Amino acid sequence: LALVRESLALAHDADDLEGVAHGLDVVASLLIGQDAARAVRALSLAAAIRAALGVELPAVYRPARDRVLDAARAAIGDASVNQASSSVQPLSIDDATAAALALVNSVVSGG
Repeated sequence: LALVRESLALAHDADDLEGVAHGLDVVASLLIGQDAARAVRALSLAAAIRAALGVELPAVYRPARDRVLDAARAAIGDASVNQASSSVQPLSIDDATAAALALVNSVVSGG
């Protein structure tokens, strides 16, 4: 995760917000076995960034996202997945990116 955090920070610094969103998809895949709620939050932040940019998740990545969501539902249930998803309100790009970096920092630091 530390390398993913560095990748997210570099993408952010380069104003590559689609790269930040993709990095969050990777974070979600890495977290699903440890913390399903955070994995869903990472996916939700990625979706918020894409929505703010007016782009969709590329079709090639949708099966991976669906696997993370299916695993999260199995681990914490539909209600908890919905709650974790809805905890990400519509955000500005800056707010979503800051939340994304904060999420990854908290995971890397064990918080």
